[in-house]
Formats: sequence, C-alpha cells, structure tokens
Amino acid sequence: MTLPNIPCQTLGGKYFWETLANSNGWKLQKNRFTNHYRILDPANIRQAWNIDEEEIWHVFRAMTNQQEHQKVIEHL
Repeated sequence: MTLPNIPCQTLGGKYFWETLANSNGWKLQKNRFTNHYRILDPANIRQAWNIDEEEIWHVFRAMTNQQEHQKVIEHL
C-alpha cells in the first residue's frame, strides 16, 4: 500500500538522497537520514513515497513499466 502523496517539486535529491534506480528519468531514492523512499518523475516531482522498501520497488516498477507502454503506444 502506498502512502498518501501530494505531488510536489523537489531539488532532485542531490544531498540527502541516494538514488537506488533510474529508469527513463524516473528515480527511486532513499533518504540517507530517515531511510524512507520516494519516487521522482523526470521533472523531479515526487509521485510516491513509502517506508517499506519492497512496496516502493513494486510501485517503481509499475510506474516505469507504464511509461514504457505509453512510449510504445505513441510510436505506433
């Protein structure tokens, strides 16, 4: 279950965040101090966050696969 999220602009996580994965500009990051996770879109807007690593990976895969499917549809 993802936690409630208000999409908000971020600075991209240069200091307090470790990027665990990057897919077509989407980033999965872990906070170095609080150990929570977030997903940023290519514009560095937070689209999801969670404290559970397994759950956030599931959401990240779903979001990035959705983007891949959309690109295929646009090229048809």
